[in-house]
Amino acid sequence: MTTPPSNLQPRRDIPAGGHRVRPAPNDDGNKRNGPAGRRQARRDENHARKRRKILEIAGRHFLDHGYAAATMSAIASELGGSKTTLWDHFPSKQDLLQAFLLDATSSICAISLYDVAGDCTPNEAIQATAEHLVARLTSERAIGLQRLVNAEAGRIEGLGRRFSNCLFQGIKPQLTEFFDAHLERNSRRSGDADAAAAMLLTLCLNVGQERLLWAIEPPSGALAKERAEQVASLMRLYPMSEGPRRSQ
Repeated sequence: MTTPPSNLQPRRDIPAGGHRVRPAPNDDGNKRNGPAGRRQARRDENHARKRRKILEIAGRHFLDHGYAAATMSAIASELGGSKTTLWDHFPSKQDLLQAFLLDATSSICAISLYDVAGDCTPNEAIQATAEHLVARLTSERAIGLQRLVNAEAGRIEGLGRRFSNCLFQGIKPQLTEFFDAHLERNSRRSGDADAAAAMLLTLCLNVGQERLLWAIEPPSGALAKERAEQVASLMRLYPMSEGPRRSQ
């Protein structure tokens, strides 16, 4: 018996074996855009918002009362709700302190050397950078952070190193590159660029800083400028090339 021809076109999604081929789901897209993905996004957003609020409150307690006198109970009380919420984000007061310091210090010296110094000559660039860094490091908030770290660095292992690394991680590589381009080599060692960058940062952080840390005098713009000039004069001991800071 002859089978009459069919006018139906073959199904494109059914191969010769007869099994339908389903398009592969876009799992990532479905997870992000589906109901579950949206719920997770809201949870993440709420978690981040709550974390920022905790750090804001904790920072105020640490700076106003000191690390020892600040309590998780007082922070949780101001936050509202139970202490469980606070512990869910930070398992200890030490973890909370370190998170606060990381958050508070990461932006202090997060600057662009080119934005600060423009196309100055090398010595002018050092002066401008010193003025900018000293102004930030002598602000009331920066002084409070340094007092907090100084008080606890001997009791919390690695706290001082983490604070220093976080404070200068954005600017030090730029300064090293700058000095590498402009130090007059002659017989000087290849490591002098990194040493010069470290010296500039150390001077900005420490010249006259004890007068602020010990509350002998308050921070001021005039004091910051005076200190920056002292830093720049000391940095002139490094022989610099005469060319512009950046090639055109």
